Amino acid sequence: MKIVMIKKIIYISLIWMVFHGASLHAASLLVEAESFTEKGGWVVDQQFMDLMGSPYLLAHGLGSPVENASTNVQLPENGTYYIFVRTYNWTSPWQEGEGPGLFGLSVNGKKISYRLGIIGNQWIWQYAGQYQATEKNIHIVLHDLKGFDGRCDAIYFTTRKDDIPPSDMAALNNFRRAKLGLLAPPKTESY
Repeated sequence: MKIVMIKKIIYISLIWMVFHGASLHAASLLVEAESFTEKGGWVVDQQFMDLMGSPYLLAHGLGSPVENASTNVQLPENGTYYIFVRTYNWTSPWQEGEGPGLFGLSVNGKKISYRLGIIGNQWIWQYAGQYQATEKNIHIVLHDLKGFDGRCDAIYFTTRKDDIPPSDMAALNNFRRAKLGLLAPPKTESY
């Protein structure tokens, strides 16, 4: 009787692990904005690399929207992806409310969000929306909407809505290295 009960517990545990273990997996892709193949009118800003860990794209149009930036990437699998964009409302140190750096994001011609870059008071992962991928190869476009310094550092695609990248710099640097397959920086000493 005891052996039968143990076998049932093991069997139920294995079934639970199969079904729930799959839900813990997240297919994901991190796209660094500065790696876009077509930058359009966006420029790579390296000014704060020491504070951010990487450069970012800046839409500096002096009040006129700049040309779109775009690139092609390959998702790891088909499915529903939740998209987070790392951005910054650059006027937040001086004023509350929405900033002028408004930009949008589209994937394969589908508008995901046109309300990016205008909230928060620090670099944040702003939820942009979701995309149903029926093919792995996708075309990403950043649309500057105001010409007033919209900022995009990275775009993160994940099949789990709760898989939000970290904002803490040390954790973010480790996250970037893991997602992009980068080596850790070499340890150095003072001389």
